[in-house]
Amino acid sequence: DVFLGNERLLDEYELLTPDVAQVLARLEDRGKTAVAVLAVRRGQAELLGFLGLADQARPNARAALDGLRTAGVRH
Repeated sequence: DVFLGNERLLDEYELLTPDVAQVLARLEDRGKTAVAVLAVRRGQAELLGFLGLADQARPNARAALDGLRTAGVRH
């Protein structure tokens, strides 16, 4: 089976080493969501790699946010 997950999944399978944490931090420092790819066979997990996912801002995003702020919307 192949699993995609975050630090919690890596920790669950005892794969969250300092080197792995460093890779995750590097991806997150670049503004990406880090996703680990694991293969699990007979309860044994193997780290296959990572995906760095990122959304690209739409061209009209700033205008939409400015409009919300003008309307008094706060987070």
